[in-house]
Amino acid sequence: MARTNYNLTDEEVKERVFQVADYIISTGSSTRKTAKYFTEHYFAISNATVHEYLHKRLPKLDAERYQKVMKIIELNTPKTIEDAETKIRIYQAASLILQDYSIDEIVEVLHSTYDIIYDDLTSRLPKLDVKIAEDVKKKLLEHRLQNLPQYKDNIPASFFTPKGNIKK
Repeated sequence: MARTNYNLTDEEVKERVFQVADYIISTGSSTRKTAKYFTEHYFAISNATVHEYLHKRLPKLDAERYQKVMKIIELNTPKTIEDAETKIRIYQAASLILQDYSIDEIVEVLHSTYDIIYDDLTSRLPKLDVKIAEDVKKKLLEHRLQNLPQYKDNIPASFFTPKGNIKK
């Protein structure tokens, strides 16, 4: 059962701050997903508390860790597709996926996170260019099927339709 923040010693809070920071550094997770993960696996924590740990407590405890976390949080911060830097990243990701790069490889090349690149390709790109988005969607399906070669002939393509587009 998850333990609440009530009656924690300063040392316990410090340990939690480091656990949360290290988790974000190692996974690239957003604050919201981090809060959900810790609540489900270790102790109850809200997104607001994760934010407080990272922005108020961590800088006082470990400046180097704080800088690493802030870089990841900046990457995870949603940006409007009108932002020039975001548009460039979206088109670069599309170009790379069409050149048969995997999403993991694109993450490395563009110094981003998996969630951002996936959202760029599946959510943001269709708002910018429907034709390229269709080509990317086909390539993503090819990648999925290549990762399941032994099942390729037995699984209908509709199984791989992204959430929200499932036909009922």
